Amino acid sequence: MSVEHGHVNVSDVDHRFEIGERLSVIPLHQGMTTNLHDQVYAVRNGQVEATWRVAGRGKIR
Repeated sequence: MSVEHGHVNVSDVDHRFEIGERLSVIPLHQGMTTNLHDQVYAVRNGQVEATWRVAGRGKIR
């Protein structure tokens, strides 16, 4: 993973991924784009458990 793009290398796995199949991606950090959103969703097992307001919304210039 990079900040702008995600690359998935499946050359060393036995599972064959199909188009449309869901993957879980865990980012290392939120980067510089979190402040561009009003809220962040906390999701567990496919269900939204919480919604957090982004206090720094629009604060970077």
